[in-house]
Amino acid sequence: MLPIWIICAAVLAPSPTSAFQLTINPRTYPEGEEVPLFVNKLFSDKTQLPYAYNELPFVCHPKSPEYKVLNLGEILRGDRLTASEHHLPLKNDLSCAKLCTVAVKRADLHFATELIKLDYRIDWVVDGLPAAVPQRITVDGERRKLYETGFPLGEYDETSGNSFLHNHVQFRILYQPVENSQTAESRSHNYIVGVEVFPTSILTNGTCFNDSDDLRSVPPLLIDHNGWKDAPESLEITYTYSVVWEEDKTLGWQNRWEPYVRSQSTDVHWYSIVNSLVILLFLSLIVFIIMLRSVNRDIAVYNEEDLKEEREDTTGWKLLHGDVFRAPRGAELLAPLVGSGVQFLLMVVVTIGCAMMGLLSPVYRGGAENNISQFVTNQLFSGLVHFSIVLFMFMGIFGGYYSARLSKTFKVKSWIRNATLTAALCPGAVMLVVVVLNFLSWSRGASNAIPFGTFFALGALWFGISLPLVLIGSYFGWKKPAIEHPVRTNQIPRQIPELSFYMRATFRVLMTGLIPFAVVFLELYFILKSVWNTDQTYYMFGFLGLVLLLLVLTSIEVTIVTIYFSLAAENYKWHWQSFFVSSASTVYVFAYSVYYYVHKLDIRDPISGMMYFATIVQGCFIYWLCTGTVGFLASYAFIIRMYSSIKIE
Repeated sequence: MLPIWIICAAVLAPSPTSAFQLTINPRTYPEGEEVPLFVNKLFSDKTQLPYAYNELPFVCHPKSPEYKVLNLGEILRGDRLTASEHHLPLKNDLSCAKLCTVAVKRADLHFATELIKLDYRIDWVVDGLPAAVPQRITVDGERRKLYETGFPLGEYDETSGNSFLHNHVQFRILYQPVENSQTAESRSHNYIVGVEVFPTSILTNGTCFNDSDDLRSVPPLLIDHNGWKDAPESLEITYTYSVVWEEDKTLGWQNRWEPYVRSQSTDVHWYSIVNSLVILLFLSLIVFIIMLRSVNRDIAVYNEEDLKEEREDTTGWKLLHGDVFRAPRGAELLAPLVGSGVQFLLMVVVTIGCAMMGLLSPVYRGGAENNISQFVTNQLFSGLVHFSIVLFMFMGIFGGYYSARLSKTFKVKSWIRNATLTAALCPGAVMLVVVVLNFLSWSRGASNAIPFGTFFALGALWFGISLPLVLIGSYFGWKKPAIEHPVRTNQIPRQIPELSFYMRATFRVLMTGLIPFAVVFLELYFILKSVWNTDQTYYMFGFLGLVLLLLVLTSIEVTIVTIYFSLAAENYKWHWQSFFVSSASTVYVFAYSVYYYVHKLDIRDPISGMMYFATIVQGCFIYWLCTGTVGFLASYAFIIRMYSSIKIE
């Protein structure tokens, strides 16, 4: 029955693009109203160091800069939205407009050249939509328009070694009139549904060229001059732009993000799901055989009075009833790890669930806040990172509760010490990686360096929300009675016989980790591509939720099978085994991340490489905690159920 309801869940899950159909009120603009443009940052696939656009020395700067309020997730990814002086009156075309003329020093020109060689792209935002370069691709035999987020800072000619700066931008802004409106005033308003840009390098000499002019005949703006030997001490650069408004009848507010994300075929995801279901069916069959044949038969033989002599000669897991619930070595560490694992796991499940229901979007920036309720909605649901961090803090009450229950069962003396470890150990390790990443970004002046105010906000969230909730959860968990075991524990521990090589920890961890990794392999590829490549946005949260469910079930079954064979070999030390066996796929996740870095990325900056691996270590640590916690709790329930079925004289 299990695969049937899993498939039903997949069919009933929201469509992949439903995560972008947000329920807030969209912003509309009447004809002639200024549509604001925000300049954001420079980013590149070849380096993970974004730079705030408004802080660059070779671009136009507004006289009185207005900064947009950002949420926590936007700050952490390096966004720095600043209002630009571009004039974009709705439906009013501009053939050519001069933005400014900047005198750029030689050192700043050299900096611009280095950014161009690293393929940096400019990120501008209009009505929450990133300005993008349109492309045409074929997906599933259908020609589709795809937006490549951002546009190049310039062009680098490898043959001549010259660099050209894009100083003229042609805007083609797509709009759609408001339909089904009750008032004439509302019908005159319009939605912004697309922002297309076409950058050009032009040697203007202070003049402004119309779009009707043949820009190909105009020489480009050269900024490096024969390897800098003949470069001037200063160069005046004139920035210009033109605007064309075009009504688009195919896109609307609900689907305006589709050109950004419709670059994937869903077939490969379904193939992965079918492959994972086959693996799960195979494991379910093994568990079925173990539970209904081996375990039930052993219990029947052990409990049958007529077979008392056979029971005295028995071997295997039945002899471990006096040791199987003995507190493990390092129980003071295991309980906080499981508590933190519960906290992270609930964060992941709720976040993905909200994304599947369309409450979260990885690309939605919040749009225009025209009332308080919409502002609150945007700040809460505009980013996965922001929502996940806040949610993690509130899940501390569950982490503290389960950690305290386990520590009391393991006879740990101090619940306060256990609660402190739960609240500080794993979140502290994650925060340490954040500090390292921030130091690397700060050393290069990148915009993803966390400001002091944001660090203060993170500390306030931890001290004001997470820590108190963990203490409250631990208090109530400690007040509960210890977990009741069906058998008593002997005073003297039983000697464990020598194990075969295939029953040793290292071999089992390496072998069992392959199965859960096979379940998550494909989605891991798309997630890595969406995080580290600028041309891909991950949005298939329905598939991600289904893969998460399959990963949890696979990890549970793999762990139960492994622990059963370990107990059958008379090895009662199952606590840490279950944690490491269930989380063994972390080794392969990290190994694949290394492979992806070497073969799929073109990162040339060593600082960016260090940032990549620091982020991967952080992600693998959270993955290790979540999967290890699932395996431990499942094994605990399995062993309690198994030993509660035998009679002990």
